[in-house]
Amino acid sequence: AATIALARRLEAAGCDALTVHGRTKEMKKCGYACDFAAIKAVKDAVAIPVVANGGVQGPADFAKIRSATGADAVMSAEYALECPDGF
Repeated sequence: AATIALARRLEAAGCDALTVHGRTKEMKKCGYACDFAAIKAVKDAVAIPVVANGGVQGPADFAKIRSATGADAVMSAEYALECPDGF
């Protein structure tokens, strides 16, 4: 609920797009999978574009994550750094 409220406040303040990571730093340390439902909840709550971040482990994951979240785009950080030829 706090994340949704923050996303709505950012949108109301004029934010043009949001990037949402599907894990907290605590979840990442423990090896939890990304919470794509949380990203979807943000996407459903705002009218601005949402970029999903987290959970990309290969090229096929981009479409899977976009489908699961409804996000306008998917961003990769670790995968891009670990496997730049994967693009």
